[in-house]
Amino acid sequence: MPRGIYPRISEMRDKLGRFISGKKIKKVCKTCGKEFWVNPCVNAKYCSRKCFRNGKEWKIKIGKANSKTLRKFWDSPEGIKRRKEMTGRKLPIKIREKLSESHKGLYCGSKHPGWKGGKIKDKSGYILLFRPNHPFANNSGYVREHRLKMEEHLGRYLRPKEKVHHKNGVLDDNRIENLKLFTNQSEHIKFEILQKFPTLSEFGKTILKYKKSHQKSPKEH
Repeated sequence: MPRGIYPRISEMRDKLGRFISGKKIKKVCKTCGKEFWVNPCVNAKYCSRKCFRNGKEWKIKIGKANSKTLRKFWDSPEGIKRRKEMTGRKLPIKIREKLSESHKGLYCGSKHPGWKGGKIKDKSGYILLFRPNHPFANNSGYVREHRLKMEEHLGRYLRPKEKVHHKNGVLDDNRIENLKLFTNQSEHIKFEILQKFPTLSEFGKTILKYKKSHQKSPKEH
């Protein structure tokens, strides 16, 4: 092949050195001013992470309220335009109140997309029913079913200290034959202890009787 027709390999390397030979380019750091070598395909401006964090670009990304550079930027006309774009349109107070009233109850109860018929089961195994008007309902408007069944049977609301016991130990079996009412939690625990340990010593039974006799009577609401 005659010389001079095609360019030499050395000339091609000089022109396309970053793709063929992998030569690195010398650059100057913006913060410290040191020279560093980088591949030409990388758009590097700083020699290290420390210099990048100390630079102005990093402070703008973080959004430090105490930095002077940010205060100047937000007070400038460009910053005011950016602030308006971020915040959006502000409505008057009367229109906001009307919108909040119109949105009330849109996703409550059966209108909610996650509605399951007003009957759910919690982690401990109790069944809860949706009763938002009940005086002892939780924040979501649910009440435990066994307490509602006992209230229907007695014809009154249960006091917060009163406890309902499941006789067979199945927490989702809320038949009235399976429920038993106790005035407080201590009596409920005593009953369960005597059930689990029927061969309890006489000394243990006397302690339980002593606690029961010296216990204060519940206040009537």
